[in-house]
Order: sequence, then C-alpha cells, then structure tokens
Amino acid sequence: MGLSLDGPQRLHDQCRLTRLGQGTHSRVMQGLALLKTYRIPHDILCVVHHHNVDHPLEVYRFFKNIGAAYMGFLPVVNASDKVDPEKFGAFLCAVFDEWKAHDIGRTRIQIIEEALATATGRDHSLCVFRKECGEIPVVEANGDVYPCDHFVRPAFKLGNLSALSLETLIRDSLQRFGRQKHTGLPHPCKTCEALAFCNGGCPKDRLRPGPGSERTLNHLCPAYKKFFTHCLPFAEQVQSLWQGRSKDQKTSPPGRNAPCPCGSGKKFKHCCLK
Repeated sequence: MGLSLDGPQRLHDQCRLTRLGQGTHSRVMQGLALLKTYRIPHDILCVVHHHNVDHPLEVYRFFKNIGAAYMGFLPVVNASDKVDPEKFGAFLCAVFDEWKAHDIGRTRIQIIEEALATATGRDHSLCVFRKECGEIPVVEANGDVYPCDHFVRPAFKLGNLSALSLETLIRDSLQRFGRQKHTGLPHPCKTCEALAFCNGGCPKDRLRPGPGSERTLNHLCPAYKKFFTHCLPFAEQVQSLWQGRSKDQKTSPPGRNAPCPCGSGKKFKHCCLK
C-alpha cells in the first residue's frame, strides 16, 4: 500500500490540504499508525515540489525517524506546477549520499534501486525508465482503450473494445505507442551517458525544447543526468561485485534465505528474487 506523505508537517501541509484548506499531515500519520498496528506492508510516496525540494535531508531523515523502510520520490510535473529539475537533481543526490553513508541494507529508495537494476543487468521496475512503455493500458467504462493513465486524451485513444479485441489493440496500437518512446528520443538523449538509466524518462514530461530539433527533451532531464551520473561510481562498484559473485556462483543461484548477492544485507527472497 502506498502512503502519500511529503515530509514533516510544515512541508506536507503546504500542498496536502482538505477541501476546507486544512492540513492533512496528522490524518496521514494516524493512517500510518494503523498500517503499523495491523502490520500492513506499505511504501512512502513523497511528491517533491517547490516547497520541499530544498530540504532533502529534512525530508529523508523524517521518513527514517518514522520507520519508513521503502520510499519513492515523485517529482511534480503538470500544467500548473513543475519542480525545478536542477533542484530535484540536487535533492536526489543529497538523499543518495545520506543513504550511502548510513542506510545501505536498512532503507530502500525506489530511484536508487532503479539505478542498481541497470548496473546488475535487470530491467527497470518503473515504466518511466524502461526503454519502451505502454504495458499498462487504461480501459474506460465505455470500452475506450488508452496506452496509460498519463495519456487518457482523445489524441491517444487506441480504439474501442466494441470494435477491436483487447489482444489486437495491445499487439498493434499499444506496442507501437511503446516503441515510440525509444524511437522518438532526441539526439542529446541518444548520446547521453545516463541513457541506460533513464531511457529519456516518461514521454509525458518531454516539455523542454531540444537544440536544433523539433523533438523535445524531458523536463526532468537535468535532474536525471545529475543524479545518475552522481551515483554511477557506486553503481559500477555494485556491478563489479555482482559480476564477480555471478562467476563464483555459476552452478546455481543463492537459496531463498541466503544473503542477496547485490550486497543489500537482506535475504535473497526479500530482495532481488522478487
């Protein structure tokens, strides 16, 4: 279960308000207490916006203090608000440095796991970082099918189930949409050292004019480039350890209860086996 929480109360309540304009932090913390009481697995989903982007360590340490074991940092990018990409990159780098210094094997952070997935030869879990997207279509009540929840707009309608089967729509229109993420990359992305990590990001965020081209860059490009190049030396270390252990373990993978070869400190069944 995902729990939306944007940090301590003074930061969370800047944007997370009720219809009456009241802050929701105390209610979210009550919900967190119930999840813990009934031992319901949960993740922290933190939206990064202009109110908390300048306070990465305050936000991250708050989450650690409340016992968060897994957290994701989601940048706000929409028509009315866009987080500053340079600041978001700095935010991620600061969190990474703190995690690397104190919390390896204790706290899991979604975007760091995405970076390590590339280093260990695994596919990305997040569609925004995959080479191709379009694996999670949206079917409306009237049968209209769209490629994903970010593209539920007339221009991106794939068809209707009354005229075509879902299998046909997925095989033809949806796969074509997914391939366009890669084939439509602007030249700066194709030559970027961070390409294998971000694959251009989500197409919905391609809002920045590209140099000398009609194709646009991802609004978050500076953030992704800053973060992934910052953590690249660590990712390469993990890659070296992974490859070395893989050579030593050619005969069989580790047992479910054995330490995970990625070095997280967790059991294999609770880490990379998933």
